[in-house]
Amino acid sequence: MGAPLRRVIVNTDAKNEADDQFAIVHALLSPSLDVVGVIPAHFGTRRTNDSMAESRQEVIHLLKLMDLDVHYADLLTLCPQWDDIFVKRALEFATSSPAPRILDCGANVGLASLFFRRAYPTARITAFEADPALFAVLETNLRANGASGVSARHAAVWTSSGTLTFQCEGADSGMIGSLPGAVDGSPAVVPSLRLRDVLEEESVDLLKLDIEGAEALVLEDCEPALHRVKALVMDLHEFDASDIGAPDGNLAGRSGGFGFWLASAADVARRYFIFSIRNSTKGEPGVSTSSCIRTANIFAI
Repeated sequence: MGAPLRRVIVNTDAKNEADDQFAIVHALLSPSLDVVGVIPAHFGTRRTNDSMAESRQEVIHLLKLMDLDVHYADLLTLCPQWDDIFVKRALEFATSSPAPRILDCGANVGLASLFFRRAYPTARITAFEADPALFAVLETNLRANGASGVSARHAAVWTSSGTLTFQCEGADSGMIGSLPGAVDGSPAVVPSLRLRDVLEEESVDLLKLDIEGAEALVLEDCEPALHRVKALVMDLHEFDASDIGAPDGNLAGRSGGFGFWLASAADVARRYFIFSIRNSTKGEPGVSTSSCIRTANIFAI
């Protein structure tokens, strides 16, 4: 018989700082805690007449999102993903298409695909994940949350189709074994899919890339077909952080005319979050700030 659950009441100024949202999600998902209440609070030294009401609305928003039945492999990576995707809505994009085509490359356990399904109910979504264990969790999450219409494919997005060795790290850092700086993990031979082939078949409203160090090579291979992509969002990994204004040096030349600028950067950054829109109207798009300490946010048009 396991230890009894610890009963907890969460007191939170949730609208003030993102770490409170982490704490609420962690408490609600923890198998050892019985959360009996969530109480909004003022902002401490930054309190206003409305700060408690603002915290209350943030808690309500978060609890509405928590009706998702989310299975996960690693809670410490799930929480910042949840904050970026569902709280900050970092993957939200404008589209005139009644049924936008979305490719979720590097889908992990499926949070992005679940967000896309909620935000764009008629979207045609394909989620790609290479890690066999994470792919199984992805499929479970899609079924559990009524998103079976999302097409899930067990494959590493790459420059060729066939098979390759993938280093399975177990959380969100698994990567293709032949890439420089490959993480320690369990090697697995998995299917690979040439992304260019997919893009040449149809136009894409949003291409989301989070493929752990393979971004530059995949974009270079896809360059002749990138005119079919209307918007691009990606995590860019493993580059020289001293050259922060031009990630990977030649990225703009590999990305079919997309341009990039730096919105904000952490002091120590080894990952960039890039948002790119083709044929956008003049003016800088809204800037959202990632809470991930080792991430810099770059927006592009």
